[in-house]
Amino acid sequence: MIPNCHRVSPASRLSLTRPDWKPAVPEVPLGGAERVVPEAIDLIRAGPDDLDALSSLVAEYHAFERIDMPEDRRRSALSRLLADRSLGEVWFVHDLEERIGYIAICFGYSIEFAGRDAFIDELFLKETVRGRGIGSLVIREVTTQLASTGIAALHLEVDNHNFGAQRFYERHRFQARRKYHLMSLDLTARQP
Repeated sequence: MIPNCHRVSPASRLSLTRPDWKPAVPEVPLGGAERVVPEAIDLIRAGPDDLDALSSLVAEYHAFERIDMPEDRRRSALSRLLADRSLGEVWFVHDLEERIGYIAICFGYSIEFAGRDAFIDELFLKETVRGRGIGSLVIREVTTQLASTGIAALHLEVDNHNFGAQRFYERHRFQARRKYHLMSLDLTARQP
């Protein structure tokens, strides 16, 4: 749905809401090490040949979120998603030549939204690059591209106690649907 490789420039994207933002300005985080805001990031679609690299990043994300999933089940799920673009797409986030994260989008259909919808199943950035505006670039580009392909709504779930992530998504116009509570039933688990 999104082109295979898409360059995202923070200067053109972030200037809409942060006119004072300047790319490539050194930042000194609390830890003291200098970080540089990237001038551009690349979103590159992952394919079946990227299973090992993606599995490694997903394992890192799952450890961060405390998601307990056996490696063979994770690899099987990723392999199927990478092989069948009708299910969704996974995009590596690159800063220069380094993979610094990924976003996984899964597709569905909604009567309420009268069309195809999508779910941000996972968005992960390595800890060393967080807080630099990269997540905002990814969300803005992905939502723009999905809307241009006819996706009517984009959903996600956030940990109830991750207030920083909740504020991040709210800044990008996601709204909590307080009337509804997301519930899941694992149909692969043995039923009593």
